[in-house]
Amino acid sequence: MKKLTIILILSISVQIVYAQQSVAFKQYFLSSQSLNPSFSGINPYWNVRMGGGRVNIVNQLSVTNYLFSADLRFPSYPIKDDRNSYRSRPLKRTNRAQRYLHEEISHGMGTSIMYQEFGPSKLTQADLAYAFHISLTDQFRMGAGISYQYILSEYNLEELNPTHYQDVIYVDLLDSEGRNTAHRAKVGLTGYGESFYLGIALDQYLQSDGFSIAQNNYLNVSAGYRLNIIDSWNWLNSAHLRSGVAMNWSLVSQVEYNESFRLGLIYSTDEFVTAMLGFTLANTIAVDFSYSNPLEQTHKSLFEASLGFQIFKQDADQRRFW
Repeated sequence: MKKLTIILILSISVQIVYAQQSVAFKQYFLSSQSLNPSFSGINPYWNVRMGGGRVNIVNQLSVTNYLFSADLRFPSYPIKDDRNSYRSRPLKRTNRAQRYLHEEISHGMGTSIMYQEFGPSKLTQADLAYAFHISLTDQFRMGAGISYQYILSEYNLEELNPTHYQDVIYVDLLDSEGRNTAHRAKVGLTGYGESFYLGIALDQYLQSDGFSIAQNNYLNVSAGYRLNIIDSWNWLNSAHLRSGVAMNWSLVSQVEYNESFRLGLIYSTDEFVTAMLGFTLANTIAVDFSYSNPLEQTHKSLFEASLGFQIFKQDADQRRFW
C-alpha cells in the first residue's frame, strides 16, 4: 500500500534593502513570476522540460503571453559508490533509491523567454539560471546558483492612458520612445538537511531608460524547517504542504500531490489575495488557474489561465533528493 509523504515547510525570509531608487514599473501579473528557472529541488536524474502558453484577463483587459521555457537537469555523479556499506545502515526513509543517494553531485541549468502584450505595452523577458548541488551525506546537501534576467518593456505613448492602465502597470522610467530595459543578476548559496533549509542570495536590479540608471540591491536571507508528519517508504514526495513568507514578504501556502495536482493561496504585499489551482496530465499537459482579488478597491481583480506542455527525458533510475 502506497503511503503519503506530507512535508510541512515553515519558512521565514528577511529582505534587507540597502539601496533603492525609482522603480521602472510595477506589474501585477503572476505570469511574470511563472516558469522562471528555479533549482531549489534539482533531481539527480537528467531531464529536459519545456512549456508555454498563457492567457491573462484583468476584468475586460486581455493579456497574451508567448512563452518558451526549457529546464535541463544533468545526472548526478557519485563521489563514492560503495553501496554495500550503506545497505545495512538504518535510514529514516528506507527506499532503495534513497539508500544509495550518498555523496553525489548534480547540476542543471534552465532558461525561459517570454513575450507579452497587454493594452498599449509589450514586455520581453529572458531568464538564464545555473545551479550546482553536492550531497555530502545521505541527509545533507549544499548548493550554489546564479541567475540572470533581462527585461525590455515598450509602451505606445500615444495609447498609454494612465487612468485606464494605472491598475496594471506603473511607469517611472521611460525614454522618448517609451522603452525601458532592466537587468537582474542573483547569486546565492543554499543548504538542505533532513529538517532544515538555509539560503542567502545577493540580488542586483539595474534599470535604464536610455538616459539614466536606477539601481536596487537586495540581500535575501531565508530559513525554513520541514516536519514530516507522515513518512513514506515507496512513494516519496507524494504529497506535501509548503507554507511560509516569500522573499517579497508574500505569505505563501501551497499543497502538491504527486506533482500532478496543485492548490495554493498567496497573500502579497500589494494587498492581493490569490487562489491557485493547477494540475498536470500524464506529465505532459499542465493547466493552471489563478484568481487575485485586492483587499482594497485600489486595484482590479485578476484572473489567469494557462495551458502548457512539458517534455521529459530521464533515466530509468528516477532517483530524487526528496
